[in-house]
Amino acid sequence: MLSTGVDQKGYDYQNVYQCGYFPVEFDLKNKSYSFGKFQEFDKGFDIYATQTFADEAGRRILIGWMGIPDADYDNDATVAYDWIHALTMPRELEWKDGKILQHPLKEMKDLRKNAFTCELEAFTKWAPADCCFELRFDVEEAKIWSLSFVKMLQ
Repeated sequence: MLSTGVDQKGYDYQNVYQCGYFPVEFDLKNKSYSFGKFQEFDKGFDIYATQTFADEAGRRILIGWMGIPDADYDNDATVAYDWIHALTMPRELEWKDGKILQHPLKEMKDLRKNAFTCELEAFTKWAPADCCFELRFDVEEAKIWSLSFVKMLQ
C-alpha cells in the first residue's frame, strides 16, 4: 500500500510515498475486522511501487522501485550514464508476532564475492574492494557498545 502526505518524524515517513501495510485483526465470529497502526516496509526515502508475488516454493517475495518518479535527483552519478533508478533487492516476507519481517532472499548469497572474516580490531584496518558488504557481529557480555559508519569509499 502507498500512503502520501504523512509528515516525516525522525526516521519515520521519510519517503514522500510511504510504502507499508496496516495489520488487520479479524473477528470471524462477529464478521468484523479492525486495522492496526500503519507500518512502513522501509525506513528509507526512496522505495516506490512495491509488488509481491508467491514463488514456486510458496515464499512471499517483495520487490520495489528504488527511485521516486517526481524527486529531484541532481546528485545522482548514474545520470551521466543515461540511467536512473533501479529495482530493490528482492525480500522474502514473513508474518511473525503481528508484524511483517523482511529477509534478503537466500539466493542473493550466490552473488557475494571476496569473503572476509576477522576480529573487530582487524576490521578497523579493512579496506573494501567493492562498495557492498554484509556486516555480522556477535556481542557477548557487553553492557554498552556503539557502532559507527563513516564514508569509506570516495
